[in-house]
Amino acid sequence: MVHRFLVLAIAVLVILPFFRSLVIAQEISRPMSFSAPQFQIEDLSANVHSDGRLLVVSGKVKNLSFSDVRGFVTVYFKNANHSVLKAVDVEVNENNPISNGQSGTFETSTSIESIGGLANVSVEFTETGRVLY
Repeated sequence: MVHRFLVLAIAVLVILPFFRSLVIAQEISRPMSFSAPQFQIEDLSANVHSDGRLLVVSGKVKNLSFSDVRGFVTVYFKNANHSVLKAVDVEVNENNPISNGQSGTFETSTSIESIGGLANVSVEFTETGRVLY
């Protein structure tokens, strides 16, 4: 009985490293996945109009994907604590497709008086469709 147990224990110790190397090989052979940014905000500006009551936000969205896309930006007007005071959706490129490698423009304005405590502006692009050829 002890002899069988000893043989079984030795067999497990000999076979275990073999199975471990198979598991490690499977871990290494899995494809690694990552995603690069597909869109980039460029030339973002927020300027107060000459009358001092209007804030004009404009910029471009560069399409880094492999197909033409449509979309909109959400312009977030935030306070000093980065809490959103107001959000506005704006079409990019007048809702025309943005070709891959190209940029589409956007612009919006809002009354500064209607947003108390405004400290900064941020922009986020949302893709609404791809144009496939």
